[in-house]
Amino acid sequence: MADAQYYLDSANNREEYDEARRVFDEIEGRLQPLKEKRDAADVIVKSLEDEIDGLKSTYDTEKQARETQRTFIIDNAKIEV
Repeated sequence: MADAQYYLDSANNREEYDEARRVFDEIEGRLQPLKEKRDAADVIVKSLEDEIDGLKSTYDTEKQARETQRTFIIDNAKIEV
């Protein structure tokens, strides 16, 4: 994109400018949908990062509950779990 912008800016005559503009517009046309996809992906990643914190908290709570239950069973039933 930077090269296309450079050629557009440094065109010496109408023919060079028209060719540089055509290339620039083509590149920009391909780049815009990619930027939109990236932006959409960024939104999804951000929402998943926020969700991970909640899932990790739930996991840690449940893991502690299982450890507590395991300790209770070992201490009271004298069996290994």
